[in-house]
Amino acid sequence: MQELESNHLAVFQEHRQKLFSVAYRMMGSYEDAQDLLQEAYIKFSGEDLSNIRNPAGYLVAMVTRQAIDAKRAAYEKKRVYPGPWLPEPILDGFEESMVLSETAGAAFLFLLESLSPLERAVIVLRDVFDYEYLEIAEIVKKRSDHCRKIAERARKRIRQARQKDNNPAAMEPGKRYSRSGASTGEFATRSSAKVVPGATMDEKRKRSLLISFQKACNQGDLKSLLGLLTEDVLVHTDGGGKVSAAMRTVFGAENSSRFFAGLASKFPRSYTVPVSIGGTFSVLQFDEDDSLSSVVQFRMEDHRIAEVFAVRNPDKLRTIRRQISSSLLLRLKIRIYRRLSALLR
Repeated sequence: MQELESNHLAVFQEHRQKLFSVAYRMMGSYEDAQDLLQEAYIKFSGEDLSNIRNPAGYLVAMVTRQAIDAKRAAYEKKRVYPGPWLPEPILDGFEESMVLSETAGAAFLFLLESLSPLERAVIVLRDVFDYEYLEIAEIVKKRSDHCRKIAERARKRIRQARQKDNNPAAMEPGKRYSRSGASTGEFATRSSAKVVPGATMDEKRKRSLLISFQKACNQGDLKSLLGLLTEDVLVHTDGGGKVSAAMRTVFGAENSSRFFAGLASKFPRSYTVPVSIGGTFSVLQFDEDDSLSSVVQFRMEDHRIAEVFAVRNPDKLRTIRRQISSSLLLRLKIRIYRRLSALLR
């Protein structure tokens, strides 16, 4: 009996990273993704391994179906959520890190929230993990031609949402990635409308931009802030009704500049630490007492900040707090930036 359990566990652990990657993109929550994996393992451990020809495919199908059901069940909870809902951030480079991490940032996951659970599953499997429609059809129990139409409809819905918000995404469904993580080029829908990712910036320029942004915030320099933000910048803050946060998305450079300057004046001794989340340059923000107050991700466009995703909900910061506690190097890095911040005041 123990040998059978050991075999099941070994197979599950072999594919765990990919399963977590699928579950997290479906749920946008570390805790919910872990719950899905635990539920999947319990079910998998009761199966006869000799009857499963493709364990990886079997497990991905199981987790995806569970995620679709879980997203449907969570609809009402999200509908009454106080203020903007943002995905729970996870730092890159830890055990929980995912394959194809560039599609695990807030910008991409936020776009997925506009889709139904079924649409989301099809887009995640097709555009992130490069599954063929025949494979997806077997997983979601739909015809392959129907899955293709679901994907086209999902991409159209995302384009419409982008046009409504005047918000082109830096990473979005429609650009295909191989299962190894290499880009396979843009994917054209039947209407031949290509979804083109926004312009990218190297990390050095991103860092320079964010340093200038932080300096302008601390000095209350509205003119400089206006020059660092796109005209139609969007600022999403998720407090979950538990801490102070804007209850609506802040739109436009002028409103956003005043918003950031106001925050800086309220917390003059806070400091930030640069990190990588979803393969993109992000920051951890700490209060004067060294407590983590928010995690902020950015989307850059034309060498300016086009979108800001600030998670302040304490429940959504628990995973990163655990990651900080488990990493001596990260704690040393935070200490260094705290001292640098004090010297620059």
